[in-house]
Amino acid sequence: MLLFRMGPRYLFIRTENTEEITSFLELKLNGEITDLQNGFEKSSENSTLCFITDINLELDQGLCRDTLLGSDIPGKIVYIFYAERG
Repeated sequence: MLLFRMGPRYLFIRTENTEEITSFLELKLNGEITDLQNGFEKSSENSTLCFITDINLELDQGLCRDTLLGSDIPGKIVYIFYAERG
């Protein structure tokens, strides 16, 4: 249950079909491929950031640390905005 939300939702998808999932999110949900910084800048409570990576990707602690410090994320990020309901 969400009482208060101060930012976007995050969805992590691991799949063997990264291109197919990315294409689906772009075409059916008006998603936009973005980088991490731009995704954070554009996102709000009415959006979701989807992190899509290959199911066979093995992350080590060094890669996770580098990713948090601003290096490229292995995979794709799709930004999805939901119009406000009125």
